[in-house]
Amino acid sequence: MSAGVSKSNRDPTIQKQRVELSTMEHIVSSTIGGLFVAVFTTPLDVVKTRLQAQLQSASASTSALSPVAHQQVQLRGTIDAFVKIARHEGVPQLWRGLQPTLVLQVPATTLYFTAYEKFRRHTEWAGVFAPMLAGLSARSLTTFITSPLDMFRTNLQSHSRQVGSIDILRSLIRQGRVMSLWAGLTPTLYRDVPFSALYWTFYEFLKTEQQKRNRQGFAANFTSGAIAGGVSATITLPFDVVKTRMQMNVDTKAFLTSPSRVSELMRSIIRTEGVAGLFTGVLPRVAKVAPACAIMIGTYEWMKEAFVLRHISGVAAVLSSSVPTGAAEPPKK
Repeated sequence: MSAGVSKSNRDPTIQKQRVELSTMEHIVSSTIGGLFVAVFTTPLDVVKTRLQAQLQSASASTSALSPVAHQQVQLRGTIDAFVKIARHEGVPQLWRGLQPTLVLQVPATTLYFTAYEKFRRHTEWAGVFAPMLAGLSARSLTTFITSPLDMFRTNLQSHSRQVGSIDILRSLIRQGRVMSLWAGLTPTLYRDVPFSALYWTFYEFLKTEQQKRNRQGFAANFTSGAIAGGVSATITLPFDVVKTRMQMNVDTKAFLTSPSRVSELMRSIIRTEGVAGLFTGVLPRVAKVAPACAIMIGTYEWMKEAFVLRHISGVAAVLSSSVPTGAAEPPKK
């Protein structure tokens, strides 16, 4: 029996099949991954948001809280944005919005991954479509709950340091009313739900292929997550652009008159900026999402394996202690 335990202890696949982790263990695993991701990706998110917000400068309102009113330096690409933001506003500004990102990332990631695991177990009947159904269900739930904080974070990142977070929050509530906290919810759902469906489908497929080649562990999960995240991010980028534009207008009159439907805003962007306008910020988005997915899923799976090993070690200890005294080797004194 102990040999069987030893074999399970060496085979991660058998471990995951035999041990069911608790909700708290899923929460801890996803929280640690979320913290790493938030610190690593915030600068990329700031650059992406600035580049996308900059394109609407020609028609945007220059109110006190407009990002255009405070962004004096023209940003010409991802690398240029990194250099100029650090030079003119200070390196810490690349992590502007980290606090709300952490406040958003931890509960959102925890809810998302925990919900995915739950939905995944209840969609086994769907076969190969199970990851897709579980992913879109988990993301829909998470997005609706966290949308207000995501909108606030996006506004904070799009402004320079002259505008404080309290000023932005007061303006959002005063001018856009309480429902403005859900500004951009529709395009966020359009972006994140398909992204999650695509991501989990690609990831589970790649993970299975890796296992067929006896490639398991952190490196295999990291690689699968990066590829799945990068491809899914590129496909759903137009919805990310639309989401940013809608959220940028929430503190101005433009928000009240801007197209309420995603399709109308997309047509407006194509008409004024061309199709390329829908893929603005593709480099920083992919540069953020691909490693973020890799770090998140790699850390998450690694933490889960650590918990599984702990459970199996506990079982082995119990089995060892249950062996009859006569069959055991007498303790050495």
